[in-house]
Amino acid sequence: FSVSKSEELRARLNKDLCERVNPDSLVPLLSFDAVIDVDQLNMELGKALALLEPHGQGNELPRFLLEGVKLEEVRTMGGEGAHLNAMMGDARVVGFGFGSLAKKLEEEPADFAGHIQVQTWNGQTRLEFFVEDVRFGVEKAQIRSTNAQTIFEP
Repeated sequence: FSVSKSEELRARLNKDLCERVNPDSLVPLLSFDAVIDVDQLNMELGKALALLEPHGQGNELPRFLLEGVKLEEVRTMGGEGAHLNAMMGDARVVGFGFGSLAKKLEEEPADFAGHIQVQTWNGQTRLEFFVEDVRFGVEKAQIRSTNAQTIFEP
């Protein structure tokens, strides 16, 4: 087909998609491997997860969901406060690109999806939770993954 027809093709494809696809099915979904509580987020878990390394294609980092968590020591970091830095139990929380939520996260609990790593920097080893997504005010029943399970029960 000629390049001059590309706009017409795009318009017809968009029209066809709008007629056939339910807009609700276009909402991105984030899956997770397990639901854990803040008290389960500890160095023991971090070290156990480190045994699963190296991560990459075919061996993705496990993603966890923590529900209804109120962060502590919330602040921003980076240029123009673009990133989130806080504490969640024993773990330092790092949220690249989530700095704009800092004020709201100081005031209300949220659900967090992300991964856990043990980091050593400047001679100090600590547990870190890297935020991949945040949700406010969602009922627990609405966010359960079909493959998620509670792990490391006390």
